[in-house]
Amino acid sequence: TYKALTTAMALDAGKITLNTMIDARSNLRYGKFTIHDYHATHRILSVPEVFLHSSNIGTAKEALMIGVEGHKAFLRKAGQLDRMRTELESAEPLYPKHWGELNTITIAFGQGIAVAPLQAAMAVCAIVNGGHLETPTFLKRSEADALAQSSQLIKPETSEQMRYILRLNAEKGTGRAADVPGYFVGAKTGTAQKVIHGRYSNNKNFTTFTAIVPADKPKYLFLVVYDEPQGTPETHGFSTAAWNAGAVTGRVIDRIGPILGIPPRFDQPQLPFPRLAQSGAGTKQR
Repeated sequence: TYKALTTAMALDAGKITLNTMIDARSNLRYGKFTIHDYHATHRILSVPEVFLHSSNIGTAKEALMIGVEGHKAFLRKAGQLDRMRTELESAEPLYPKHWGELNTITIAFGQGIAVAPLQAAMAVCAIVNGGHLETPTFLKRSEADALAQSSQLIKPETSEQMRYILRLNAEKGTGRAADVPGYFVGAKTGTAQKVIHGRYSNNKNFTTFTAIVPADKPKYLFLVVYDEPQGTPETHGFSTAAWNAGAVTGRVIDRIGPILGIPPRFDQPQLPFPRLAQSGAGTKQR
């Protein structure tokens, strides 16, 4: 799910547009390390396609356009590099003390950094709510109070672009398991290798799934986490996020949507998103 932050960062900085094309035809090599895609397409991808295919290569290249210092500054602004303060205690985030280009490459897609789930959810909220970073609270407050205490993480137009991409991912990409008819879901999967004794495990995963409802004017954010999910016959042996956390998120939205008073809509909202996709003058290849 950190790929959503990386995409928002690069869009907001003007390094990419929705029309930018990024080369994911071959693996990304850095010294002795090789970055590859789990579902490799081996082709040039548009920015929304990088997100839909959850491309590590494409996302890493987006972060490299920003650079190490810009990347660190954005994540600090997003509240990801400091301990989050709420009414309940949360752990310090974990990230490298010596942060170089290789760290930016891996942190771009969520490897090499660890934050509390609520901390990640806080940043995702900011990229879809118009760009307002609001510190979570367990106490009741008004929307006006929350906005008064917030900071601006990204521009409103960048937030609109991210809502478009998240919705597209629920319709056509890795988030399809949560695309409940009538609820206009936006979504992103996250599958990470679990750290065992200081090393990434090859057979133990930590999966997350983030969804917003409804995508055009989000009211709710859902975050489902699985610790060491197992492949089953129903998931064809796969243990990645779309098959477990994603499927469960869809069931949760389906069941509690009516309880939350979210009316299902079957006429798709007329959004300005297609105009956003056509707003660039030509394309850029990276």
